Amino acid sequence: MKEEKLEREDLKGVFAKSMAGHDKNAYYIIWDWDADTVLLVNGKNRGIGNPKKKKRKHVQIHRNQPVCSGRTDPEIRKAIQEYQRSKNGGEYVKG
Repeated sequence: MKEEKLEREDLKGVFAKSMAGHDKNAYYIIWDWDADTVLLVNGKNRGIGNPKKKKRKHVQIHRNQPVCSGRTDPEIRKAIQEYQRSKNGGEYVKG
């Protein structure tokens, strides 16, 4: 039953927040995923060519937010910056 739900669930382009590790509280976009892990990109040090592999239990997935349609590193960076601003009341967030 759990596997069926994961197959129907499309996470690509969904915003996610790291909840553990040295990158705790950093925002990413899910680039790819499987049952146990997600591949995360932020367009800076973790671009499309070098996604970060992280266990799903260490990531907070923001399913109710708009999905990022960016397919290049600059588009992904801009989408994350805009998402962070919306979460912080319009204030700029360095990161």
